[in-house]
Amino acid sequence: MKNTIPQNVPKEARRHGSSVFPLAVYLWNGGAYPEHVKIHWHPEAEIISFDRGEFEVGINMKRYTIKAPCMMMIPCNVVHYLILPTTALQRAIVFNPDMLKLASFDEAQNGIFDAIAQGTRPLPLLTPEQEDYAEAMADFGYVCDHIGHEDASSRLLIKSRVMSVLARFDHAGMFSQQVITTSVDQQRMQKLKELLNWIHDHFSGPLSIADASMRMNFSEAYFCRFFKKATHMSFTEYLNDYRLRKAAEKLLLTSQSVTEISQSNGFENEAYFFRLFKRRFGITPLQYRKSVCSPKPGVKKAL
Repeated sequence: MKNTIPQNVPKEARRHGSSVFPLAVYLWNGGAYPEHVKIHWHPEAEIISFDRGEFEVGINMKRYTIKAPCMMMIPCNVVHYLILPTTALQRAIVFNPDMLKLASFDEAQNGIFDAIAQGTRPLPLLTPEQEDYAEAMADFGYVCDHIGHEDASSRLLIKSRVMSVLARFDHAGMFSQQVITTSVDQQRMQKLKELLNWIHDHFSGPLSIADASMRMNFSEAYFCRFFKKATHMSFTEYLNDYRLRKAAEKLLLTSQSVTEISQSNGFENEAYFFRLFKRRFGITPLQYRKSVCSPKPGVKKAL
């Protein structure tokens, strides 16, 4: 099973794993073009292993340069984005923490889950210099290698390995410190989430910087600076990129003509759509549609 990265949305609509076993593993193993996993959030937690390359990661409007090898934890509902280089290797485990909880109360375990749920700790990062790194990587690798096994004992072992990774982060002190955020910062992050959802609800119609800044109750100049800092893209770049991703989905999932898809995804000028699409995906819309049966590098795969 494979999912092309253009399916990412700000609040992800996709299900990670299944209702019975809400855990999935994803892989980026390079591609012809760098991939920008757009700003988004999800109710699940995410553990990322950066195995090869140098990455840019945005967490709650703060930008980080991450050099492999290392591991990172992204708590639930935290706004984030990643830029994946062409030659990079990156793996991610996305899971619902509730799947790991014990039926009886355990103070130590609950402290870990509170840290994952709140997202108020400094960026949890494990590096090879830390004593817990090798053990955490072994557990992480086990999950990636065995995710396809569906018998009860295999899934129980996978759960135990994920819990072990969390314990390694905790033992390294990753969950022990609090980050103080002001009410203003919290309100702005909430407004940003609402704005992104609003964009995704109205992307097919005319949208302007004036519309978006009014939604945020910002001046246009301040809004442009705020949005660029939060998403690493201008408002116009973000809107066009989202429209292109939705158009790419329709090319693969429907028989609509390129003209119909262009117009229904907010592009009034078809030539402009063709130009942006080829710049974004490296091929024309028709070539993209024909390539659906041919696996390409740069695919984000559920292992």
